[in-house]
Amino acid sequence: MRKILALLFLCSLPIVPALAANVILYDSTGNVFSQSTALNICPCAISFSAPGFASNLIDVQVNLTNHVISTDVRAIPLFGPSAAARTAPAAAVGSLSVALYSNNATGPQPGSLLTALGSTLFDSSLTSSPALYDFPPSSPFPLTPSARYWAVITTASSIAAIGLSNSTAGTGVAGQFSFAGSTTFPNNSSGSVLALVVATPTTPGIPVPPSVTLTLIGLASVGFYVGGRRFAGAY
Repeated sequence: MRKILALLFLCSLPIVPALAANVILYDSTGNVFSQSTALNICPCAISFSAPGFASNLIDVQVNLTNHVISTDVRAIPLFGPSAAARTAPAAAVGSLSVALYSNNATGPQPGSLLTALGSTLFDSSLTSSPALYDFPPSSPFPLTPSARYWAVITTASSIAAIGLSNSTAGTGVAGQFSFAGSTTFPNNSSGSVLALVVATPTTPGIPVPPSVTLTLIGLASVGFYVGGRRFAGAY
């Protein structure tokens, strides 16, 4: 009898749905750094696409440095003036900010402002070596399934330069775009921005049967158990 009561108790416990893992929407951070180019013709932007299901944007990271670098003399700058082999950092007096924009209905370029991303980044916080800087939204931002979005960088007299790669490898990189000034550039072997964009699903990733269903299954199991013992006791 105790075994039966214990089984009924376990079957009646509520089931907590399993949480789904984060979803990588854009990740070129594993590609080889080829150069950085000045952000002095901003606004500059990076496009990415939401997954085909409901999700929230939770993080955007962009590769930045405090001066222009070119490690590959064959590299063609994605935008901006041609980079010298290396330029010394200028006086750190400016800043930059990042915001999320919709996609323009007329083509692949930033549309309307949706929300700010992260805090203002001051030049004094930039390093001489390329590094990822974090710009998360203040709270998870809901994304429309399969829609294209833009992380737009604007500067205020900033000396910042954005890191590029000559590869489109990585999740969500191929088929996306960069935007500078008034021109859209497709990601290709001439350059793609080194960045990371992460979202999280808004619904559990693994459906779990409700506790009522499990209770019924448990009761049925108990019935078979009791019936089996009676049947065995008859012989």
